[in-house]
Amino acid sequence: MPSIKTNQAANGIVIGSGDTTLLNPTAGRGAVTFASLHEQTGATETIELFISPDATSAAGERLDTIIFAADETLQPASMLLTVPSGFFLIGKATTGGLVESNISFTQYSGSS
Repeated sequence: MPSIKTNQAANGIVIGSGDTTLLNPTAGRGAVTFASLHEQTGATETIELFISPDATSAAGERLDTIIFAADETLQPASMLLTVPSGFFLIGKATTGGLVESNISFTQYSGSS
């Protein structure tokens, strides 16, 4: 039976210099309804976003490159997307800093 779960959260995930999974819906697709990213190191930071069939950015497609000023919080429209079941939304800081990610999403399972 299809189900819809609203107001799901993936909060407090810190994006560092390695590939970081931000969302990986395993029982249906996940539609991101809100995303906020905050630079935490007090320095300029760049992150790249990918959608990938596995947990690596190398296998994925780059969605966006986001540049942060020190301590800046952004709500990138490029993160408002649907991640198919079994795919990964990946973040990677290119300059090695730390960016905190907070995401709200709707989980769809079955044929909904």
